[in-house]
Amino acid sequence: MSDIQSLEITKIHADESFNCRGKIDPTSVVHLAKDIKDKGLIQPIIVCEYSPDQQQELGFDYKVIAGHRRLMAHKVLKMERIDAIVRNDMMTDVDARFFNLSENIQRSELTILQEAYALEGLVNLGLKRQDIAERLGMSDGWVQIRIMLLTLPEDIRLEVERAGIKQSDIRKLYTVYRASGEDIAREAVKDIKNAKATKRTANVDKHIKSKITQKKM
Repeated sequence: MSDIQSLEITKIHADESFNCRGKIDPTSVVHLAKDIKDKGLIQPIIVCEYSPDQQQELGFDYKVIAGHRRLMAHKVLKMERIDAIVRNDMMTDVDARFFNLSENIQRSELTILQEAYALEGLVNLGLKRQDIAERLGMSDGWVQIRIMLLTLPEDIRLEVERAGIKQSDIRKLYTVYRASGEDIAREAVKDIKNAKATKRTANVDKHIKSKITQKKM
């Protein structure tokens, strides 16, 4: 691991499209900022150095790989520098994205939808599901569920996240959506949420059967 360096914050690029968490709201790091002010930065952020061409194009020398919230907390505190570890061995976008996702998974800091969006970035770079699972040290099923979630309409994805719908029910929702369409899938989401609230098991399969019956009539 490289030595810790003190870098100018204005030279560090926090790319929202790269980060698993997406955009970091300054209000969400107020507690972290207070902790850093009181105790100092316990764990440096991880950055990689841009190539000279990228530096000229983007106006930054470094890109955050891990530690977006810590960087934002420093900005909230109006600090000019931050401790960082420069990883020059992660110049490819694929390696950087895997590192970002792996760190957040280990910290258990992501929602399932954030994990899904992070996987989408890897899929868009041409990686296969099995390769992603192997590099992350996760099961193929773990990756598959999140890719299934991405295929659902946005409002259903958000309901899955807000309601904390379990992975086995996401798989069922995916089946309902593919077999019966958006409207029936939304009904299935409501059933799952109601069942969860009353500590019952939702009968999601009925939505597939009801649609098949309608088609035969």
